[in-house]
Amino acid sequence: MEKSTLATVALIALAFAISLYSYPAMPEMMATHWNLSGVANGFSGRIFGLFFLPVLSIFLFALLICLPRTDPLQENVRKNRNVYGWLVFSILAFMSYIHLLVILWNAGFVFSMGQSISLGLAFLFYAMGLAMERLERNWFAGIRTPWAINDDRVWKKTHYLGGKLFKACAAVAAIGSFFGEIALLLSIASAIASAIACAIYSYLEYLKIDGGKKSRKK
Repeated sequence: MEKSTLATVALIALAFAISLYSYPAMPEMMATHWNLSGVANGFSGRIFGLFFLPVLSIFLFALLICLPRTDPLQENVRKNRNVYGWLVFSILAFMSYIHLLVILWNAGFVFSMGQSISLGLAFLFYAMGLAMERLERNWFAGIRTPWAINDDRVWKKTHYLGGKLFKACAAVAAIGSFFGEIALLLSIASAIASAIACAIYSYLEYLKIDGGKKSRKK
């Protein structure tokens, strides 16, 4: 078993252990949802509040591990295995971090949920940026525009840009965590803007290649 898989399994097991340990100290109704300003606006029973994210992590982990096996670009999937494994770990580490924040909030600790989530997003965005710079063309991870998937050069250029932009998003999320109520909004807005920029860039790069092909045919 690969190190990333072992680390992910250990992380999920730790999330369950923390939930079991925290069970007696949690209120019957737990805060489980917050708005963009970090104000709790959704509540659930104790069992749901403590075990929903760990259980969801199991299903998400299984899905993310199984999906690449159906990828038609299996040679690239094998090359991506280590990078993809640590990307999956990063996603589930972020979920475990959110799970811990939920428990701490309901245990009575006082902190800004929006700012804390923004710090977690800084880690996740940076991990995504690192992965993008290393991923080979595939159907399940990365910036999967039709133009990038259909051409290696477009894929590499798009993911080089995506890697830089999502590292910048990590910086925005980290700095934004000092800005109170707008912390989470800044983090999400930067990620959406980066994703849109990458999609547009991917299309424009594909047009250059496709246009070149058409000109040669003429």
